[in-house]
Amino acid sequence: SSTFYCIGVSPVTLTGTGATTYSWNNGATTSSISVTPTATTIYTVVGTTNGCSSTQTVSITAPPITSINATANNSVICANGTGATLTASGANTYTWAPSSTVSSTLGVNPLSTTSYSVIGQTSAGCITNSAVVTVSVLPTVNPTLTATSPSVCLTQTVGILSSPIVAGLTYTWAPTTAIQGSSITSSVVVLPTTTSPVIYTLTVSNGVCTSTGTISIQAQIAPIGNFITLNNDTICVGGCVTFSANTTGSSPISYQWLYESGVGTSSVGIAPEACYPSAGSFSVTMIATNGCGSDTVVKNNFVSVFDYPVLNTSNDTTINIGETATISATGGLSYYWSPNINGNTIACPTCSSTVVQPTVTTNYIVVASNSPYCRVQDTVTVIVDVNCGDFFIPNVFSPNDDGLNDVINVHGRCIMTFNLQIFNRWGEKVFETSTLSESWDGSFRGKKLDTGVFIYKADGVSIDGKSFNLKGNITLLR
Repeated sequence: SSTFYCIGVSPVTLTGTGATTYSWNNGATTSSISVTPTATTIYTVVGTTNGCSSTQTVSITAPPITSINATANNSVICANGTGATLTASGANTYTWAPSSTVSSTLGVNPLSTTSYSVIGQTSAGCITNSAVVTVSVLPTVNPTLTATSPSVCLTQTVGILSSPIVAGLTYTWAPTTAIQGSSITSSVVVLPTTTSPVIYTLTVSNGVCTSTGTISIQAQIAPIGNFITLNNDTICVGGCVTFSANTTGSSPISYQWLYESGVGTSSVGIAPEACYPSAGSFSVTMIATNGCGSDTVVKNNFVSVFDYPVLNTSNDTTINIGETATISATGGLSYYWSPNINGNTIACPTCSSTVVQPTVTTNYIVVASNSPYCRVQDTVTVIVDVNCGDFFIPNVFSPNDDGLNDVINVHGRCIMTFNLQIFNRWGEKVFETSTLSESWDGSFRGKKLDTGVFIYKADGVSIDGKSFNLKGNITLLR
């Protein structure tokens, strides 16, 4: 059936014809035999009819089993990292195990050290010896960094520890300018030189795999105290003063307040209040403390208390956004309303009765006086019913001039200001607008763009002072 035999595949069939009996040199006496030679072999058959014999021979070529090569472009890899490519050569086709992939190359990324075998087949159809290639996998060490103290004062040191600690690893810390001593150990002592956060980075390597960990250290400074009043330091008898600390220093800062002749509704906090039942000039003391120290501030004769006018104000009211409200006060000789947001919310800040048009719920404070010193205040709240809904940009439009969904822009009620930018897939800006009257029609530089996906980002502020940010994809359909 063939004069060529590949070792390990189907046998070759030899058939003798033209005689009555047959005798083969391998001992067979049938007309047909199956042979699987291990090397090139000559087979002889003697055919006999009526005592007359004839001899024929046939040579079967059986090439030896060949070997192939298998290599890896990276025989040592990191767990969960970049894998390796295995390449076989020396045959015509290749089959890999254990994946059964038929290809000269095989991409692998094992989680543990794994051996891969490959067998080949020559162009003549002969099977080769298998080749084995091993990919070793090294574990990746992901360091976790912790500080020996949750906080540190400026000019003081703190330790940073890494874990886990594994033998054979190398450690490299940065920035070295803010580290005392060695920067190539598993733990370091750091000395922050600024109150800005310092990001310390540790690079860990086992010779092949490299991982990093970071930790932020922010140094604190002791407080330098100061305080003011939020309403007035000149009040009427029975009036109250709200103080506000504007202390510098690192947070958290705690406060202790002392009021001369004042009755404090609170003696702690950043903005406490004290009420004064009698006239006079009184001192106020504030002690500010954090983990790095404390500061005491005493302001003598800081609060002046005088007789007060009787002030009456209008009731709180509710309006819809965009409407106006009238607020009023009586009982004083002069008045001042606040806050006068953007200079136009309060029509007349010094009138006893005035018109306001807030865009958000606002507490309007009126300060009335009937003398150069004594002032009292009250608050009228104008509640603004705001229903702006959601802000959105459609994710698909079809600028085909059919009058439906032909342009794209930001949608939503109560938009005060905004900016919309649209980019193509190469990052090139194809449209930008800050007005609702100017929408994108799917063109760029006067040319209609083809169907595609574009990226947008938009940010803005609603009339109630809230900001919004939008980003996503827009599909243009033609």
